[in-house]
Amino acid sequence: MRKGYMGHLILISNHLVKYSELPEIPPNVLEYFQSELWKDYERTILSETNSKDSKPLGGHRPVVASADMFHQGMDETSHDQFDDDFEMDDE
Repeated sequence: MRKGYMGHLILISNHLVKYSELPEIPPNVLEYFQSELWKDYERTILSETNSKDSKPLGGHRPVVASADMFHQGMDETSHDQFDDDFEMDDE
């Protein structure tokens, strides 16, 4: 369980990682990126969090089924009813 603001902190951390890779960083900022505390955070916590957050919610991505798969085995009456149930209004 994470605090509600943790997503923002992870986003900021990822932006800082990108910023740290720029060629011209002021020396006073560069010393923070070179500290062992930041490197340890980036290597462990941030890396693990990004790995977890990059996975799709709910597991694997479902296979997209064609309409023929749904109609297979239905008689003509149930086929028409199936289509009527899932029509969208043009409004």
